[in-house]
Amino acid sequence: MTDNRTLKIALLWHMHQPFYYDPLKGMFTMPWVRLHATKDYLDMLILCKDYERIKPIFNLTPSLILQIQMYLDGVPEFHIQLTLKDPKELTQLEKITILKDFFMANWNTMIRPFPRYYELLSKRGKNASEDALKEAVRYFTNQDFMDLQVLFNLAWIDPIFRENDDFLKELVIKKSGYSNEDKTLIIKKHYEIMGKIFDEYSKAVKEKKIEISTSPFYHPILPLLIDNYIAQHPDPVSKLPPIRFQYPEDADKQIKNALDYIEKIFGVRPKGMWPSEGSISNSTLEIMSKNDIAWTASDEQVLLNSLKKHQRMLTQLSADQLYKNYLFIQNDHQINIFFRDRRLSDDIGFVYSRMSAHDAVNHFIKSLYNIKNNISNLEESIISIILDGENAWEFYENDGNTFLKLLYETIDRSSDFEIIPYSEFLKNNDKKSLLNDIAPGSWINGNFKIWIGHPEDNEAWTYLTKARNEIEKNKDKINETDLNEIMEYINIAEGSDWCWWYGDEHSTEFQLEFDELFRNNLKMIYKILKIPYPSYLDIPIVSKEKVIQPDKEIMNFITPKIDGKISSYFEWMGSYVFNLKKFGFAMHRTTTYLETLYFGLDRENIYFRFDPDYDFHKIIEQSKIKIEIIFPEKNVSIIGNIVNNKSIFRLYKEADEYDIESAFEKIIEIKVKKEIFSIIEGEKINFYINVQPEIFMENLRFPGKGVITAQIPPHNFEDYIWQA
Repeated sequence: MTDNRTLKIALLWHMHQPFYYDPLKGMFTMPWVRLHATKDYLDMLILCKDYERIKPIFNLTPSLILQIQMYLDGVPEFHIQLTLKDPKELTQLEKITILKDFFMANWNTMIRPFPRYYELLSKRGKNASEDALKEAVRYFTNQDFMDLQVLFNLAWIDPIFRENDDFLKELVIKKSGYSNEDKTLIIKKHYEIMGKIFDEYSKAVKEKKIEISTSPFYHPILPLLIDNYIAQHPDPVSKLPPIRFQYPEDADKQIKNALDYIEKIFGVRPKGMWPSEGSISNSTLEIMSKNDIAWTASDEQVLLNSLKKHQRMLTQLSADQLYKNYLFIQNDHQINIFFRDRRLSDDIGFVYSRMSAHDAVNHFIKSLYNIKNNISNLEESIISIILDGENAWEFYENDGNTFLKLLYETIDRSSDFEIIPYSEFLKNNDKKSLLNDIAPGSWINGNFKIWIGHPEDNEAWTYLTKARNEIEKNKDKINETDLNEIMEYINIAEGSDWCWWYGDEHSTEFQLEFDELFRNNLKMIYKILKIPYPSYLDIPIVSKEKVIQPDKEIMNFITPKIDGKISSYFEWMGSYVFNLKKFGFAMHRTTTYLETLYFGLDRENIYFRFDPDYDFHKIIEQSKIKIEIIFPEKNVSIIGNIVNNKSIFRLYKEADEYDIESAFEKIIEIKVKKEIFSIIEGEKINFYINVQPEIFMENLRFPGKGVITAQIPPHNFEDYIWQA
């Protein structure tokens, strides 16, 4: 029983996957719903259900739940077909696809624990380029492919099931030499796990162990559906699509359909909604409240931006401002709003995976006590911890199970803390602060820049708007069945996941597949309308190779001292500057290890400077980090290791190897003679950077796709650049 000395915590796990079903191919083209279903959805429920003081919220998106149902109804999936095919019958292209896709697991936490799996990764190599895979496939035997087909699917089953299922335990012990029968049985086990999810969640809700909330059906950014030009409110310099998208009725439908579907599957109508990506606006909240949603949530940056409308000098939220319940009222409708603690949420999502479970839980509990000591009224307060409930765990040892068990046990034993659902908090607390003017924004930087503004995003919005306008123009000529089907496809295309991958902010090996899925859903609209689809829908939106321009152009020659120190503010002034933190990865990361690249030169040398982040400095206290600067067109690589606060870099050019000058203390500085590099005035040099922390066995590529580009100025460019 909670008392007024207990700090209440709402812990919301957001469970979502994009809609991977391709309507033109009649199958799932990516395996992530199935693989997260076997690794994350059921075990997350199992881990929490035995603790009296632990009652989390599971935010289940309808698009995810629908796809699980489609699997159970027999809809095929491309990667299952690849798994079950006898290696003797695999085509060359299928073998290359398996070598590319079947190592899509965390190399350190998911592949390394299986010696044979790691052996196969080493055999393939860490370079997954098309040319490298074509070369690697020559060395893989049929048994190699058989083992890889099994181990990929085995690694994506949660340790809880692998340790408690006799068949799975046997597969782990067997280690290698798997058979076609093993493959058939492991896929059957995947379906067995998926088949338990709905009943177990329904049971947990009835027993009041958890609360289920949901998101708009296909995970759209609601404020942008209502009016996508609202993106300029939090980001006035944002470049908008040429055609405006304004369909508030679509936002309303995505909400209504979500509530109806979750109630149909789990037997309870959700009282709360985590809006996709925490994106809200005044109009969004009004539509939610009209649909009788009792509570919603967003990020603390949105709260800060909202309060700053009336308190312009406000720069930071107090504990009493952040950890309380706000009430939004408009036109006789109202909705409660909570705001996530960004640091606590991101610590679980991005930071604690790099710590031991013991240290991570101690850090978390210490943070809770610090917050508790700064809240003036515990009875009226609740901490909101809201994060992805699936993608973080592959970065943790033991899939996060060790961390979560220890966290839940620690909180459950303490009378100082309790995890409760928002609905329970609202039932026992009627103190609310009015907040009737919300600054539009999302959980990422309080704006919508991830989903709109980049040329690729804006092109996608233009295609979407044209298709939606075509429906509006023809809706009176369409029968009800066809109109419902068409609206289903437009709702899928309105999802946020497509624009997550457009632009430079995020990258994935499946970027082209996401692009094709988006365009294929739009094609279906024109097909049902019996109108030829526009030819541009046959052309990929995403650039295969991105060219990243400097954030600051070169202004003058520089000759820095190579000592690893920031010797002077002016030392690197005038060089090219690239913000490495903006380069995209699959998940929105809190660390990229390197924050900034400076690239400069004088008449004899070229210089590189990297500014590391906090995590970089922490890692090299216990391990090494490898950095590669690759110049593909010149067949040149600069490769070095940072270890024990020292840097050792060498330049490799074809068959030759050269010592080069480098230093590291606070920053990394590298000097290369132009004559070794063979660069000429006026040429553009293209390169990319790999960062490989040995302890995590991960490789971050800057940029995720494409190259960084910089032009070599003429020897006399300083003479004319200042002439104006």
